[in-house]
Amino acid sequence: MSATTPGTGTLHDIKGPLTKFMRMLFPIEFRLDSIAGCGALAPFSYPLTTGEVIRLPERVEDLGTGELAHYYYFVTAAHLAGRHEFGTYELRLGELTGFEGRNETGLEAIDCFAASFDDPVLAGALFRLCEESRIDAELARRYRGLAPWVQAVERKLRETRGTSSLSALLAAAALAPGADGTLLSHPLG
Repeated sequence: MSATTPGTGTLHDIKGPLTKFMRMLFPIEFRLDSIAGCGALAPFSYPLTTGEVIRLPERVEDLGTGELAHYYYFVTAAHLAGRHEFGTYELRLGELTGFEGRNETGLEAIDCFAASFDDPVLAGALFRLCEESRIDAELARRYRGLAPWVQAVERKLRETRGTSSLSALLAAAALAPGADGTLLSHPLG
């Protein structure tokens, strides 16, 4: 199977091309493995490290077609690598208003920032949700070939989540085309 030919919607169908694709985006040693019994999800893994096992759903039947499942796997792999390329883990807490003098960086800074809210779990979830939309939008802008795949997967996930959910609204705003039909330079305009 080629990297552009969808199969039945299982990770096994595209594991080889997917691994090569992800290594082109983020060249570290890792291994892809499957998680049985779950559908499409947006994994928010900690920073990828050498030797890590990246777990993706064994199959994503809830997307409806093998083609959308194929898109999902490639978009998810690009998204995981994009968190590194687009700076998710480069946060320096001391650069934020109210946190001057703090030295936490990266994941520790994200955790400390979320912990500063009355509801740290909700703050962390909102951060991940916003970051997911930001990364998807940046992937679609920088890697034009991925844009239709990102949009197709997000469109299907919006259908299953409901169009009024916060995640659906953020995805729609992040991936909305501008007046000229191209993606906006900033997710919210």
